[in-house]
Amino acid sequence: MREIYLLFLFSVVSQFSNAQQTVGLFEYDSLTYEGYTLFAPKNGTVTYLIDNCGKVVNTWLGDGTPPAESVYLLENGKLLKTGEVDGSFNAGGVGGSISLFDWNGGYHWTYEYFGEDYHQHHDIESLPNGNILLIAWERKNIDEILVEGRNPSLSSGEVWSEKIVELKPLGSNEVEIVWEWHFWDHLVQNFDSAKNNFGVVANHPELLNINFGAEEKDWIHFNGIDYNEDLDQILLTSRNMSEIYIIDHSTSTAEAASHSGGNSGKGGDILYRWGNPQVYNRGTDMDKKLFGPHNATWIPEGSPDENKIMIFNNGYKQPGIDYSSVDVIIPPLETDNTYSIFASESFKPLDLFWTYEADPVESLASPTRSGAQRLPNGNTLIADSKGGNIYEVTYDGDLAWHYRIPVGAFGVVNQGDALIKPDLFRATRYGLDYPAFVGKDLTTGDPIELNPYASDCNIFGMPVGTKQLRTLEDVEIFEFSNRGYIVIKNKTKKEIEVEVFDLMGRNVGETIFSSQGEFELSASDWKNGFYFVRVHVVGENEFFVKKIVKSGN
Repeated sequence: MREIYLLFLFSVVSQFSNAQQTVGLFEYDSLTYEGYTLFAPKNGTVTYLIDNCGKVVNTWLGDGTPPAESVYLLENGKLLKTGEVDGSFNAGGVGGSISLFDWNGGYHWTYEYFGEDYHQHHDIESLPNGNILLIAWERKNIDEILVEGRNPSLSSGEVWSEKIVELKPLGSNEVEIVWEWHFWDHLVQNFDSAKNNFGVVANHPELLNINFGAEEKDWIHFNGIDYNEDLDQILLTSRNMSEIYIIDHSTSTAEAASHSGGNSGKGGDILYRWGNPQVYNRGTDMDKKLFGPHNATWIPEGSPDENKIMIFNNGYKQPGIDYSSVDVIIPPLETDNTYSIFASESFKPLDLFWTYEADPVESLASPTRSGAQRLPNGNTLIADSKGGNIYEVTYDGDLAWHYRIPVGAFGVVNQGDALIKPDLFRATRYGLDYPAFVGKDLTTGDPIELNPYASDCNIFGMPVGTKQLRTLEDVEIFEFSNRGYIVIKNKTKKEIEVEVFDLMGRNVGETIFSSQGEFELSASDWKNGFYFVRVHVVGENEFFVKKIVKSGN
């Protein structure tokens, strides 16, 4: 079995003693989830895959067009990428082209989805059957708007609604459209009883109030789409409504345009929404939980908090100080895969299940784009668009990994130079055992930045399949005694393997195998500083690492 190593240790040695690092790898802690990180800077045409040392593993130039936000590495090794196409829609996140590339950057399939009255934008989602879900703006002229009950004072011209389209790729540049859903089919209004969709807004949380929202064309502004295969449901994120929505994908296209049918029996109506209950008149501005959010996703099975929903809450125009957070909620899912809501109340929950805020909170403040991913070891990968940062934090909120993309408004920068207007939609970490990497050349190259500093970053440790824990039951590590020893108590009644590394990734002593109940490790010849003790139960697939510090004599 091929051995791929999981434990890090990192330090950067500057080539110039007075130079200041501006980009690249800043932090790489022992609790980092080992794998490869994919991202596509908006300011450029290259998609990058890097290892945890910030070194390039692969790049895709694709068609040479800037990415329209989303890129994904599929399990079959193909890169799924959106691209910008000029059209009649001019707004942030505009796309229009969708392409699949092989590992070496060659075209596998490409298709353009745009026209005078529609245009793909922001995000896409690959389905298990190989089909692709996309988000598209849908232009509605003033006559179409008014007949549906829109207040004329809110719209002097057109409005862009949203639709979801499922494409089945065919050949090298063709598709079959197999399913559609249109938000325009699921409206309510209490402005004009002579127009369509008239009703009491608060009585219809399953519908969207056509008269809620800013006086702008890009009225709803979806920016994220996710799919849950077990539920056969779609999760959507709306920046301008500050809400997330769940809809039923099990419907036919005809049922999706109605209020019945599908597994839910509710057709294409909203099954669940959360973040801003004033949109459906069951709350006030004080009840608002989301502020211009992005990238709502179901946490995948196998990761801590699986099947809960994670959201990057941008904090756009929220009261008080500007800051962003990553929030996790538990939706009120019923046994029939619908979501409970009580009369006159908003959808639950009222409180977050988990949240991450930086310290200080304003140090993570990204009013646009951005996203978050829960990793299998419980860490969370965070893409900070405004700062061009990718952070990985532990479940307890400690920083484990920090990388700043070295691509700004004028392209790739030199290490040490100022990074001007970085722009990052998202980042995705793929574990070392991800199927896309089987049989691929994963030899690392240089860092992305020009004139990089010399680095002693190393990746080494345990075989793939080994699970990293925060603690290991029945093993205790007591830090340095006055005599310069580490004391380890082994209550497992099994043999354990113990190794100690310094910040340069060097093993500072012999690897010890012991089944004793208690034993000591001499540290008398160690210099003062940080060390990492790794403990592995022999024959088991779990290990943990504890950071310790030696000070004094």
